[in-house]
Amino acid sequence: MSAANSRNNQPLNPDDLNGFIENARSSLKTLKQSASIATANAYLLWLDTQAFSATKEGKEWIKKEIDARNADIKKHNEDVKKEKKYVTDYKNNNLSEDELVNQTGKTKEQKDEIAAEKKRLDALAKKDDKYWDSLKLVPIERREGASEFTEIVKFIFEYDKSAHAASVNRFCLALEWVHARFKGKTVEGIEDVVTVIDDACGFEIIVEEQRRNRNDDDQAQVDREIIAERNYADTKAALKGAEPLASLDIEPRFELDGLVIMVARYDGGKAHVVAELPAGDGEFKRLISRYENPELLPVSDTTEFIGRLMELGQLVSDGEGSGDKDSKEKTERVLLSDGKNGKPELVISACNADAALIVKARPKTEIDLGLTDEPLVMKERWRKPLERFLV
Repeated sequence: MSAANSRNNQPLNPDDLNGFIENARSSLKTLKQSASIATANAYLLWLDTQAFSATKEGKEWIKKEIDARNADIKKHNEDVKKEKKYVTDYKNNNLSEDELVNQTGKTKEQKDEIAAEKKRLDALAKKDDKYWDSLKLVPIERREGASEFTEIVKFIFEYDKSAHAASVNRFCLALEWVHARFKGKTVEGIEDVVTVIDDACGFEIIVEEQRRNRNDDDQAQVDREIIAERNYADTKAALKGAEPLASLDIEPRFELDGLVIMVARYDGGKAHVVAELPAGDGEFKRLISRYENPELLPVSDTTEFIGRLMELGQLVSDGEGSGDKDSKEKTERVLLSDGKNGKPELVISACNADAALIVKARPKTEIDLGLTDEPLVMKERWRKPLERFLV
């Protein structure tokens, strides 16, 4: 009879059911508290060893510890690789005659040892690459663009498997949230950090809040990349259509998209071209995008006006709110109205912000902004897509 069936045959006991509920809730509460304490300890370790303000001794200590751990990980992975090759050679009958599994053995103990090794290798020979990959450990390192807390999280919690990626990310998010609360402030001890986390309703809440914050940062990065690509495309087109100041017969070594970067020496009122400059793809585009010429790259007055005004709307950050479900998210009421002398006036007022902000602006030139009968409410996350089109 299965365990499930045997339980179904027992009389229902409400006290037992309530006991399951209480124990589960108590264990979950302990787990959440433990996560907060773990985060606090990791943050203090980071402050003392990897933060900008950390001492030289602290930075040297953590580097030594991480290097030692990475050396162990490297050796482990090399051993896994050797073991996989050994098993493959056994499976393909390529092991030398000197190996244990190819011996006959003279005593019972020797024969038993050989039989056990063959049984072990037979089992491993059935494993696929996924199994061998699962045995490998991930070194403690931080990829470009990763959280600055990545190394500390991997080190302190011994997250050294690919399967730990989600856990690494969660603790990095928690530490990013904590650091934002203590930036520029003194942390006296573990309790300071734990209290801040508890006041925010716990580990899970701060992780999700920071995830949203990071998504906004990611979107901002996407926006910057879109703007940069647009600027480069416009500048490239302008340069290709510009009248040349001088022409040289050369075979460029570092040409990109039909453009090259040259360096010249200024002497006696003349610029003498000396050499072609090498540049990586990203650096090349940044240098080219610095080119400015109002005649070749005209600026939209309307775009400039609206873009600058929307930037002013970001002078204050989100406030604490008043209790409504959306109150912690800053909103901006945008109103187009008739200003002085019949010119349209653009007004932005921020709600749920750290400070009361009202921006009124009238364009100096004749810009047709249009009119609206009602205020337009624009939340922070709605601004992002709009700003892309104001390039």
